[in-house]
Amino acid sequence: MIWESSASNRETITPKALRHSAEIGKSQRNDSNLVFASRNKRSKGNTGVESNWRNKTTLVERQLQLARLRHQRIAAVGQRSNTESTFEKLCNACFNKGQPYLLILVNSALHHASRREAIRNTWGNGSAIWGLDGELTKTVKVVFVLGLNATQGPGDIPRESQRYMDIIQGNFIDSYSNLTSKTLLGLRFASQCCSRADYVMKTDDDTFVHLPNLIAALEKKVRHWSILGRLFRNSEVQRTGKWALGYDEYPFPTFPPYFAGSGYVMSGDVIGPLYQANKRSRRSLPLDDVYVTGILARDLGIEQVHDDRFAWFDEPYSILTDACAFRNKRAFTSTGLTTESTRKLWTSLVGRPQIIC
Repeated sequence: MIWESSASNRETITPKALRHSAEIGKSQRNDSNLVFASRNKRSKGNTGVESNWRNKTTLVERQLQLARLRHQRIAAVGQRSNTESTFEKLCNACFNKGQPYLLILVNSALHHASRREAIRNTWGNGSAIWGLDGELTKTVKVVFVLGLNATQGPGDIPRESQRYMDIIQGNFIDSYSNLTSKTLLGLRFASQCCSRADYVMKTDDDTFVHLPNLIAALEKKVRHWSILGRLFRNSEVQRTGKWALGYDEYPFPTFPPYFAGSGYVMSGDVIGPLYQANKRSRRSLPLDDVYVTGILARDLGIEQVHDDRFAWFDEPYSILTDACAFRNKRAFTSTGLTTESTRKLWTSLVGRPQIIC
């Protein structure tokens, strides 16, 4: 089942072409009328050959326009139907067959199949042996969160989803501007399907998570009503560039404290309230980490716990790929990694002979 995040109803999230099929049918009729109206208005006063030519051109353009809309409708409906049974099985597995200690929601892009495969074969494999760290002491479940393809149909996602049973998709375009919708979809899945998980982690598909280190820290100090991660304070709002926000979107000069979106852990008791708080909010922000872990968390009075063992992009790449940082318990995550560097880091940690730090 493809879920539509509550944020998708806001003005910049879900394009018209991917709304419910009934809306699309309505838009087809309306758009067709607009084509005829504009053409007929410009054709007034024309007679004979020129008028006939314009009428024929109008008909051809109308047919092309309807064909494009029909293709978009088929793509959207097809993606819904192809993932419905997979989603239900995934939700039932989490709800009925034992809740995980740690649910990890990985925001991924449609074309990042190689990254997802690397995660499944390395740190995301819950039954893997972590070299000197041995087996995991707690149950971990990894779920990848995706959106829809705007124009090209479902592609290989249904096949991948059926094979691995670890993908959920939302009814919004898979794009950088819809990261908030993607994160909210993960929260909805967690709150409705895995509500008894002790902890829920949000991360990205270019992040490596050292599960033994993270689980050991979570077991050492049980947390409630809190979020744990790399906390940013007094961050200035950017008005230009990749993360720019207009004054109409966010008029204040700085953000409230928020966590780096590459990896943070939420105690299980805040998941439902965070999702419900979004439903009550009049407007979200396209910056998912600011919106969820900053604004919503502040409004709910959730404790924010800083831990610099969660990595961020401004660290030297040599540190991000340093296996000894994990072996010496100095890191939970590494981020900004390629598929190759993820596999290489994994091999350094679990391969033979063991690295010497």
